[in-house]
Amino acid sequence: MLKTLSEEDWVPGGGNYHLYLPFKPKDIFSFGEYYFMLFDEGFVIMEREELAHVERTTSLNTLCEPFYHSFSSLSDVVGEKIVSPEIYHHKEVVGGLELYLRQKNLFFCLRWFADCSGFVLAWKKEIEEQCLFAKCNNNGILAFSSGKKIILLDDKGELEVVYEEKNPLYRIDVTPSRNEFGINDLFHWSPDGKKILFYQTDDSSVGEYPIVKITDPMASVEMLKYPMAGSASENVHLSVLDVERKNLVSINVYEDSITIPPISHFESYITSLTWSADSAKILLCELERSQKYYQVKEYSAQTGEFLRFLWDERSEKYVEPETSFYYWTNSFGAECVCFLSQRSGHNQLYCFNTSENRIVPLTEGEWDVTEVYGFSSSKDSLLFAATYHSPLGREVLSVSLIDLTIAVLSRGEGSNHLFYHEGSEERIIFHESCENPGEIEFPFGKCLKVECPLQNVRVPRKKIGFINKKSGRLYYRIIFPLEEKKEKLPVFFYVYGGPHVQLITDTFGSSTKGLEEVMASSGFITFCVDPRGSANRGYDFESAIYQQINRPQVDDYDDALDWFLQEYDEYVDKKKLFIYGWSFGGYMSLSMLLNSRHRFKLGIAGGAVVDWRYYEVMYTERYMGDRKDFEQFYEKADLKEQLGKLSTPVCLIHCDNDPVVLWQHTLSLLKKANSLNGIAPYISYYLFPGHLHNVVGKERVQLTLKIKSLIISCL
Repeated sequence: MLKTLSEEDWVPGGGNYHLYLPFKPKDIFSFGEYYFMLFDEGFVIMEREELAHVERTTSLNTLCEPFYHSFSSLSDVVGEKIVSPEIYHHKEVVGGLELYLRQKNLFFCLRWFADCSGFVLAWKKEIEEQCLFAKCNNNGILAFSSGKKIILLDDKGELEVVYEEKNPLYRIDVTPSRNEFGINDLFHWSPDGKKILFYQTDDSSVGEYPIVKITDPMASVEMLKYPMAGSASENVHLSVLDVERKNLVSINVYEDSITIPPISHFESYITSLTWSADSAKILLCELERSQKYYQVKEYSAQTGEFLRFLWDERSEKYVEPETSFYYWTNSFGAECVCFLSQRSGHNQLYCFNTSENRIVPLTEGEWDVTEVYGFSSSKDSLLFAATYHSPLGREVLSVSLIDLTIAVLSRGEGSNHLFYHEGSEERIIFHESCENPGEIEFPFGKCLKVECPLQNVRVPRKKIGFINKKSGRLYYRIIFPLEEKKEKLPVFFYVYGGPHVQLITDTFGSSTKGLEEVMASSGFITFCVDPRGSANRGYDFESAIYQQINRPQVDDYDDALDWFLQEYDEYVDKKKLFIYGWSFGGYMSLSMLLNSRHRFKLGIAGGAVVDWRYYEVMYTERYMGDRKDFEQFYEKADLKEQLGKLSTPVCLIHCDNDPVVLWQHTLSLLKKANSLNGIAPYISYYLFPGHLHNVVGKERVQLTLKIKSLIISCL
């Protein structure tokens, strides 16, 4: 008899959630005569010869099982409980392998040798200081930030403080720009492993927002630096630290106004940090605060001086550099730089020839490059992933830097990922699709299949398709209820609709996070659409929301609902429409309640933006512009001012410690509701104390139960 799953099974944080995840690898690499595979649950090492003899249809689960069970003693090896540690470095040694791992502030090294039965502990180090933004060089030396210090942890487990910030205005315990523009790292090691390029953030002019922490018996307050749209932002600086000589060189980003085209340095953003192969130069992108113009420039790593201007890009809406560059020397000895840009209307690869000051497109087409892996081992091609055959999938491709021919290295359907390790000749690709939990394809024709964890489970049926509109296809996902019923079905409409996010994908389960399956299992038919504003559909599709940040989505959602309710007219109850979203999705849930031509029975808005004046500079000004010039667009997008139109019950949910969408958004909407006649009765409110922007862990299940109970109570 097939099992029916509960919230504890479907939802991340649930007690049984891990039992229904595919046993798929997080990383694979080869060393000597072996393959190493990293899983959430542990490690697996296989002999090449053993793998070469398996059948093509062999299950990865079956093949790995004896290794997996024998490795359950990892905690015994380390001497304390270890759960899904991060591997920050590995290196091949004579007859074996060394792995350098981290779990929060615990660091340790394991060794494995072919003539041993398992791993042995080489050393471990528990660090009392903060361990922020840990980044390893090619030699296994780890740099991390701790307050005002930069500390190194070497490959023997020894600590050394190599720098202490003296400038009281500079912070080296945060990354700048609130992780926008692809900025996730504080440190950037030089290729020779001797120098660190790092950010110094001056947020002294940025306003503070109080985050109240529930402590016993008296609550405490943490002041969060939060640059709201239209207000003062950060000033970013860069320095290069020679870790052996301990000397510091400042990169003079703001002292080049005479020698290159003019750019406004006022609170500009610095991103795409890249070292040259010889560790002598630094390439970076400076983006004006308006986000309409950026420059790419090169600096000396020895002196910090400006060397040359390379190229620039501008747009009437916005430009958005997010990735590092790739230095390359062509067959004529000319230095070139490969980079990503949306200048053609789609995210494509380009090459800038520094001797000719000329940009040549490397790829062209009505599709988007989604990830660049790096150069092939011969350095004559670039490896990348793209929406080559479908916006829902990912293909692994290569483009020749000699004749610009494109080769497809993966299948033509589903989603594919290359396990890339620089210098490796082997191309190991993980393939999955909506119905396929995964297969690992090795270069010698072997394929290991991932077993489906839902074989003995009643799984709601999914359907993915598209609706044609003048603005482009709108891709949708429908999940049908488990039970066939004679009466018409209530509808659960799940929304997001913001930039950088794509909900509908051809991956196993189609990227759902459990809530839709829970609602389908409870007798609902669920509907989800990626409207204009969503990612990986080209510049025009995503930027359609510029200075009308919710209007195109409302139009697309309305059109999609028109199609859905007509297409499934005999199955759905049009009087029982429910809508839910979180974060930008919360904003869109509220926007639909206030502006849609469809009538909902209940809306739920979690962690919702309400007024873009309260949201961060970097994100908001990209899509709305500067408040001093475009205040009228902020007024139109302010949901507080539209609240008088509310005629549908709505539940607001928020986390009080949210550092992204501040609690102020929900509180301000509640305050406005109390000032309007007849609106407060429509609004209910629920809080998750102590959580950040998302409800995680065990309480994620409680969030799901809350959403479900609110909706069912309205049936």
